[in-house]
Amino acid sequence: MSKYKVAPASMFTDQESNTLRCACCGKDLFSDYPEKAMIQFSYDADGNLVRCVPCCKGECDQELTGKIAKGLTNKWSDLTDYLNPYFRLRKTMGLIKALEEKKSASPEAADALMDVFIKTAPYVYRQPTENDKVEYERIQMALEAES
Repeated sequence: MSKYKVAPASMFTDQESNTLRCACCGKDLFSDYPEKAMIQFSYDADGNLVRCVPCCKGECDQELTGKIAKGLTNKWSDLTDYLNPYFRLRKTMGLIKALEEKKSASPEAADALMDVFIKTAPYVYRQPTENDKVEYERIQMALEAES
């Protein structure tokens, strides 16, 4: 059994929000062994993120690697990096550092990376308390009133 087989926090109401799918075969990357999944990143010559793709290791990542445009640099991270609180914090700090260095991301890559962070969050964060939920709703209502 995978050491990452933990019950996710109930942060989302629908199951699909807790599902991260392989961009090649469509498999739920959390369903079996997250150790067998990765996130591919492609960067342009200036270091800007242009592609972010979750996928299975092996055949799927090889197929997707073959679709990378010429001139891009390809890197990857294990999906499990986003399930470990310490590695996740390091990844978050790296993103902040990239912003500081004025790096950019294509809208598609940014959306895909946000999806990875959102869908791995229930495996990292604690179960929200009732007070957390009340406070969240209070802040949401205040933000909506400002809009």
